[in-house]
Amino acid sequence: VDIVAIIVDDNNLLPGYLRYAADFFHDYQAVGAVGSLNTLDETVAAPEWFDWAKDQFACTRPIISDNVVIDDQGREIGDLGYIAGAGMAFRKQPLIEAWDAGYRCFSNTNRQARITGEDIELCFLLRSMGLRFGFDPRMRLRHDIADTRLTPGAFWELCEMVGAGSLGIDPFFFTSKCNDGRYPMKWHWSWQLLAKLKRWSRAGLVPGHSGMSDDERGFRKRRERHQAWGAVRHLAVNRSRYAAHVQQVASGPWTRLRTR
Repeated sequence: VDIVAIIVDDNNLLPGYLRYAADFFHDYQAVGAVGSLNTLDETVAAPEWFDWAKDQFACTRPIISDNVVIDDQGREIGDLGYIAGAGMAFRKQPLIEAWDAGYRCFSNTNRQARITGEDIELCFLLRSMGLRFGFDPRMRLRHDIADTRLTPGAFWELCEMVGAGSLGIDPFFFTSKCNDGRYPMKWHWSWQLLAKLKRWSRAGLVPGHSGMSDDERGFRKRRERHQAWGAVRHLAVNRSRYAAHVQQVASGPWTRLRTR
């Protein structure tokens, strides 16, 4: 099987990781990407707020949803996956086909932009091509995060980068609701910018879940505001790129999602 596993210098793989990934793709031909169970490396001193933010540091398990089944080995398979780049393995051929057909990633970190999220954009692209997603709890990764990334200032910057990257998956949501060739006003960058400004202005007003401490509620509200501001700022600067991204998601050969 021709697969790619994303492993960077702060990812410590536990034994069997690659074998379990290869077996998953062999057993499930319709699965396009698989995620692992990620935890913070035991040598890292986590700040007190880390549990409220560990998902953005890729220190959780992936979210697998929509028509989920679990096999006798504990592996989950679903129609939608939110899989972090750290610990993701995916089939290379579908990505090559999309690239050859003209798809270009919006969340392209090679452009030196303050943006992250190419992993989730890849998930939505694969989904739009009709592929499914998996999680194998035996695939394990320990994330050795540098201390400089675990400061509040670095985290708020990361939140803005995540917000900027959310623009890459936006069109997969709203263009999937229209399949008649029209381009509604809500698809225009100006409408989306206003919607994101509204989200930013209301982010601090969102109530926390019951049982949350005041500290956690305040942290999550601030996180939401930084993410929303990251989306606003990136869209304002990249209006034409965003408009082109909406067009390509809506009209390309990877639009099978709209007819499912």
